[in-house]
Amino acid sequence: MAASRRLGIGELSHARSFPKRAPLFTFRVVSPGTLTGMGKLGLGALLDSDVERVLTDIRNDRRRRDARDLCDVMRRATEEPPYLWGSNIIGFGMVDFTYVRGRSGVWMATGFAARASYLAIYLMDGVSAYAAELDRLGPHTTHKSCLHVRDLREVDLDALSDLVRLSYLSVTRHAAARRA
Repeated sequence: MAASRRLGIGELSHARSFPKRAPLFTFRVVSPGTLTGMGKLGLGALLDSDVERVLTDIRNDRRRRDARDLCDVMRRATEEPPYLWGSNIIGFGMVDFTYVRGRSGVWMATGFAARASYLAIYLMDGVSAYAAELDRLGPHTTHKSCLHVRDLREVDLDALSDLVRLSYLSVTRHAAARRA
């Protein structure tokens, strides 16, 4: 029996022949008053009073301070109050999304979570469109829709605020255009 080996992406004959995929979901802006029941929320109820509890429960002093500061930056950038999504994600703004196959739900327009070794900042439209802001930001790592910052004191807060504001506006404008 011949030994098998892993093929690299460049070795796959069909790697570049896939057609461009349609978006997996679309957004629509909603507000807490328009929700007809908490059952529509996928990861749990929105509880703005629990945001303070989550921030207070962060054990690491630096991470707790950074989370409070980030919460203030995001509140100013979005002009939205923070809400708790699930057990420890703090979100700002809400959008109603619908997957191509019809499933729908409500999710935050942007948000963050304080992880053990970094702050995870969620940008729902992805990070790839924000190269200029990311260049100004300082030390960070990125994933598709997530920005990881280890120490908020090491980043440019104006660049971070611009990044959050632009992402928030992109998601909510797209959602508002879909609703019209």
